[in-house]
Amino acid sequence: MRRFGDGGRFDAGFGATLPTELRALASRLEAISTRLAESRTGEEQLKESRRVLVSWVSDDLRSPLAALCALTETRDDVLDHDPDGYHRQVRAEVERMVRIVDDLVELSRIPAGAAATDQAG
Repeated sequence: MRRFGDGGRFDAGFGATLPTELRALASRLEAISTRLAESRTGEEQLKESRRVLVSWVSDDLRSPLAALCALTETRDDVLDHDPDGYHRQVRAEVERMVRIVDDLVELSRIPAGAAATDQAG
């Protein structure tokens, strides 16, 4: 019981020597222990998925931001030669960032259970 309380697994391997009521209780505790272990595993997987998502989003946002920074730094030179091309390029990068943010909003609307169900299926 002490191991179970500390987050370990409950093992009712000695259950055959217990009275019927305690054997039933031990069996139930073993089932609960299994469910808790599965829940902990799922929670760890969810944390890892969130970490990976944040990493991907950060990388995806860095590209258009870097392009916008470069464009703004060279604005004067570019505007002398091709102001329309400069404007198209800035607009394309801004639209790219908007799509990334829109995707994030959509992802945030997905219930956690639905995402886990989709991955399992």
